[in-house]
Amino acid sequence: MRRTYKRAFKPTNKLLNDIRIVDKTLTKEEKVFLSVDDDRPEDSDDIIYREVLYIDKKPAAYCELYDETLNRAWVAICVGSEYRGMDYSTILLDRMFKTVEDDEFLKDKRFIWLVNRENSKSISLAKRYGFKTTDKYKRLKYR
Repeated sequence: MRRTYKRAFKPTNKLLNDIRIVDKTLTKEEKVFLSVDDDRPEDSDDIIYREVLYIDKKPAAYCELYDETLNRAWVAICVGSEYRGMDYSTILLDRMFKTVEDDEFLKDKRFIWLVNRENSKSISLAKRYGFKTTDKYKRLKYR
């Protein structure tokens, strides 16, 4: 089966609805494990980047950056249950870092990857991208 990828990253209500579709594929345990909130606000000024990855025209995964301070931002990635293990988070991170390199506002940010310490796949992915463990909560920092 051939996979088709579609890119969208402007914070819009359509993207928010598609993110909710991805979130709905998660079990309660996965939502707790991944820190996914069912009561996601309509939109937030804190979100400085948002991209949804579409597979065969269906939302499969998303990446968001949350502005924390003048020089830091939190990275959030979520992959729908049926799309895990297919490197879609890698596609999203590659696109995010490409956008960051080309954006005057984002390129000077330091990125924080906060992860449940039991999520070894997420930790491994973050380390592949140069994030380093900074404390006991597995807060991984980039740059």
